[in-house]
Amino acid sequence: MDSHIIPSINSPILKTNWKSIYIVAIVAFITSLEYAATNDWNYFCQLDPSATITFYGILRTVGGLSGGISTILAGWLCNRWKDTRQVLIISKLSILLSTLFFLASELVKGFAFNAFFLCYKFFMGIASGGGSMSRTHVAMASTEKDRDKAIAITSLLPAVGLLVGFGKKKIF
Repeated sequence: MDSHIIPSINSPILKTNWKSIYIVAIVAFITSLEYAATNDWNYFCQLDPSATITFYGILRTVGGLSGGISTILAGWLCNRWKDTRQVLIISKLSILLSTLFFLASELVKGFAFNAFFLCYKFFMGIASGGGSMSRTHVAMASTEKDRDKAIAITSLLPAVGLLVGFGKKKIF
């Protein structure tokens, strides 16, 4: 089996797919950097000075619920499809859609603004749930011998991303 072949649940791994693991680690780094570097509450208040903490609490709840539900759904889909790639791709597309709602929220006012921010949190929650399958992908793409190293790499980079993101907020 060549290193570029994507693993499935039923196929034995003969060689660790380091390219795939590095891609997952880099995406996790960038994602954690984004989470640490942004503060959507401040942005929300800038765009809508009449914003209440109650509505922001609703936004956070929607994001958390969509993340929890999508984690369960992503796990079920990965088991059904015997592969994690599709779920990870859907997760990244959801981040893109979420970002578009976030950026477009500046262009609308009133109810549409609140709806756009709600969609932003909803799709970001879906993305975080689907993204949790990246650990499953790393386990499937690595041999038992290399699994500790693969998990260490994909656990280290998100932590570094958080440090860099929070550091960037403090400096700038």
